[in-house]
Amino acid sequence: MYLTMTYSEFQTELINSGLSIKDFASLIGMHPNTITNYKSKEVLPLNLAIVITLLAELKTNGIDPAAIIEKVKRKHFLDIAESKN
Repeated sequence: MYLTMTYSEFQTELINSGLSIKDFASLIGMHPNTITNYKSKEVLPLNLAIVITLLAELKTNGIDPAAIIEKVKRKHFLDIAESKN
C-alpha cells in the first residue's frame, strides 16, 4: 500500500494490470497525455493511485477490470439519459 505513488510505481502497477497508458486512460475517461504529464511531477494524484492499484489487484486475482468498468459506465450513462427525460 502506497502513502504516495511515484510515476515509476504507477508504471509497475500498470504492467501488473496488463494495461497500456492509452488503455488505462480510456477506461477512466482521461487523455493519455494527462496521465503521462504526471511523470514530471513525480507523484500521482491519490485517485489515480487508487484506481491503478485496484485494477492491478483485480487482474492479479483473475478478474477482468475492463468488464466491471464498462458495466459502471453503461449504468452511469443510462442514469444520465433517464434524468434528462
